[in-house]
Amino acid sequence: MVVSGKVFRSSKPTSLSEVALKLNGYKVPVEPPQGAPEGIQFFSEVRQLAVQDNRLRGVFSYDDLIFVDFHGKEVGVPITRDAPFEFVQSPTGLYLIVVAKKWRANSVSRRLNDVIYVTREIRPISVDPAAMAKLVEERTENQVVTFFDNLNLNVDKLSLYGQSLPETGVYRQYASSGGIWYTVARSKRFGYVVGLGRNGVVVGFGLKDPEKFFEYVREEVLPALSSGLQGDRAGELRARHSAGSRTSDPESQDKGRGVAGHIRPSPWPRGILGAEGCDTALTARTACW
Repeated sequence: MVVSGKVFRSSKPTSLSEVALKLNGYKVPVEPPQGAPEGIQFFSEVRQLAVQDNRLRGVFSYDDLIFVDFHGKEVGVPITRDAPFEFVQSPTGLYLIVVAKKWRANSVSRRLNDVIYVTREIRPISVDPAAMAKLVEERTENQVVTFFDNLNLNVDKLSLYGQSLPETGVYRQYASSGGIWYTVARSKRFGYVVGLGRNGVVVGFGLKDPEKFFEYVREEVLPALSSGLQGDRAGELRARHSAGSRTSDPESQDKGRGVAGHIRPSPWPRGILGAEGCDTALTARTACW
């Protein structure tokens, strides 16, 4: 089983109590999607809010419509989707972790933003390549696939597959001339096989419990990446935090197209790139699972 999510950060100093106050009791009717059965009301709501230490946990629920075949005709069936989320207060700002596929996590973050703030304050993180490389080198092992960008080779992204990738000369060449955009590797501390992207995407392979996913992101990903946010004002952030406020950086550009470098059938099982493989590291000539 795969648990997929994405990390965001608020650019406005906000306490967890303020966030909880805005989200508590939130439930609003929304316009039914086209094709919805008549007489059914659709809602968006926040449930199961709970504060513990420096984090606020909850579930964002929203009604949606899926289409199924019924005697040769497409029929709309209402469903309720749940996206667990967690706000985390840290020395470099207020972070939001949403457990959902990338595009859905983006949507949930925007909806939560609209409940809490008047203007757009919650945005995806953008991690500096050096911080990403340090995280991969110090906290992961047994990489099976890594995507690089900014290689000045007239391609957007280039991928390497195989065992012991960091020990190869071509890996070191790409790592020194470009940056790791996305990698699948094993966490040394937690033992999970994870997918990590510089755009805040995190994928946990073999995980069933969102709590374990939250714990991994909170205890390993955020401390490693928060000091290397792109366009980072880390010193300013820490100074402002010590003065009692927090801030953030602008939203990154989330690119998704590219051309593969080493073209050969992947030796890894279908789905090894995770739920975000096609979104995070799309290639033109390798399979997109």
